[in-house]
Amino acid sequence: MREGTDYLGTPVIAAYFEAREHEAYYQALKRVGPRRDFHKRLIPVLERFIELTDSPPGAAAVDRIMADSLRVEQAARAAADGAPLQVARVQHPEGIELLGLSEPLTFDSLKSAYRSALQKVHASC
Repeated sequence: MREGTDYLGTPVIAAYFEAREHEAYYQALKRVGPRRDFHKRLIPVLERFIELTDSPPGAAAVDRIMADSLRVEQAARAAADGAPLQVARVQHPEGIELLGLSEPLTFDSLKSAYRSALQKVHASC
């Protein structure tokens, strides 16, 4: 998730999380009666979420949150495989591209790539 983002202070993002919370609760209800009764609480939450995402800025904010969630999930899967470069590629794609890293990733190759990028930046100043 993005650092410095006030998730609950942004109405559209707060509505997204509220909708997801209600969805999870609804899925947890096993019997038809309680599910039917929960509809009265679920529908207004989803209507508010739809209303807030009906604008391009609202939709873009939710798209960013969903992409961040997917990125974190992919990083967790890659970490489970034990591939540090895959984790870094998911979490920091711009940095990996900037440094030009490739397999096998070692401390020495990372240090060398960092020094090369540093020299390029300082040479252009």
